[in-house]
Amino acid sequence: MGVMFYQMIFGKTPHRAGSLEELIMKVNKKMVRYPQKLNDENLHQLLERMLKHSPEERISWKEIFELDLFQ
Repeated sequence: MGVMFYQMIFGKTPHRAGSLEELIMKVNKKMVRYPQKLNDENLHQLLERMLKHSPEERISWKEIFELDLFQ
């Protein structure tokens, strides 16, 4: 969910890599880079919560729709 949302906003994936091994390393090390144009702190926090490595830590659909961003 987080990767797709990131790609919809920025037009690229959050993890760029030249090989599968590099991609796995970046995902495991939680290496997400945000473009300079991300000026909305609410959006940044939402993406951070959507891109959590551990599924148990990720934001739920219910929590997403309760955010001020979607009110």
